[in-house]
Amino acid sequence: MHHIDDYPEMPTRAIEAAAGAGVAAFAGQSSLEITFDHVKSFKGRPGNQPFVLVNPNGNDSLMELHRRLITELAMRKLVTRRDKFVPHITLLYDGKEVTEQPVAPVTWRAHEVALVLSHLGETRYERLRSWPLSE
Repeated sequence: MHHIDDYPEMPTRAIEAAAGAGVAAFAGQSSLEITFDHVKSFKGRPGNQPFVLVNPNGNDSLMELHRRLITELAMRKLVTRRDKFVPHITLLYDGKEVTEQPVAPVTWRAHEVALVLSHLGETRYERLRSWPLSE
C-alpha cells in the first residue's frame, strides 16, 4: 500500500516506525472486498513492462484504508512525495505495452495486511509483520 524507500539495508528504526503506523492505521479495520476489472501496462524498463489488474473506478474502502496508513506514516516521517497509490496486482512483466481495457471482474476479500521487506535487487521478499482484519 506504500513504498517506504530504497535502502541497501533497511534501518530498524524505519521498520519499527512502519509497524507502529500499521498498528494505528489498521486497528479495528474489518476485512474488505477488493475488485479489479481492467488490465493495462504500467511504465517500466524497456522490455520489462508490468502487466497489471486494476480498478480505475472502485475499491473505495481500500483507498480509505490507504489514506489512514499514509496519515500514520506521515506522522512518523515515512511518507515520500511520490506516493500515488494505484491498487493493482502485477500478473507478469513483458516487452509488450497494453493500453487499459476492461476484463471480467476478479474479486476477493482481504483478511490481513502485511509489512513486507523487499530486498533491493534480489527479487526476495520478507514478511516482517501482519495485521489481521476483523470479520
